[in-house]
Amino acid sequence: MNPAEPAINREVASSVSARGIGRICHFTRFAALDGIAAWRAVLSNALLRGVRTEFEQNDPVRYDGHEDYVSCTVQYPNVFLLTKWMEERGDDWVVLCMDPEPIAYSNSLFCPTNAATNSGALLEPGPEGFQRMFRNDPSQEFGDRSPAHLRNAPTDNQAELLVRSGVKADLIRSLVVRDSAAGERLRDSFDIGTLPVPVKLVACRAFFDRDLAYQVQWGRRPDTFHQVLAAPTAEEG
Repeated sequence: MNPAEPAINREVASSVSARGIGRICHFTRFAALDGIAAWRAVLSNALLRGVRTEFEQNDPVRYDGHEDYVSCTVQYPNVFLLTKWMEERGDDWVVLCMDPEPIAYSNSLFCPTNAATNSGALLEPGPEGFQRMFRNDPSQEFGDRSPAHLRNAPTDNQAELLVRSGVKADLIRSLVVRDSAAGERLRDSFDIGTLPVPVKLVACRAFFDRDLAYQVQWGRRPDTFHQVLAAPTAEEG
């Protein structure tokens, strides 16, 4: 099941390219990967209810009120929420790094901080919504953007991109886990080859550490140190 592909907002697409944004991120539990491979998409909660009788939501509350959207972040994962959920629910979480194409979908929504803030009232579509994620706004927590801040990362690590209906699984480029031990557990529980496109399995501890948000503010790429645990063969592309 591939979500319908909406029109592209060319102004947003141009801004994505100008900022050097290379990916969007969505994190989930290992157990959800079989469903993503089967439906060939990361589906919204609303669509999942139509195709599965039972499933466990990442966010059982969704205070943003947008159950028909998939929550993503730009360039780096929301490390504050991810580490919180890992502390509450265990270590078997994976970050899906995907092509940034959905940022420019005409029906995508943007929030300069966590989308649950004010029950989703800060969500906004289009170029203005996108640009707000990168503004210098010292009145907001994590809103003080220094000149050193990585250009391709939103000002607030918790800024969100909401993608309508879902994200096609063929946009997945890599699966990121915390360390090699987590990589082994993932491969024991999921056949990466069942995804519709070849992807890398990567270990990057920074993606699972709150310090990532501060490294980005200081202009340091926290993903410089990573380990490729598995990569597509030449035949796979």
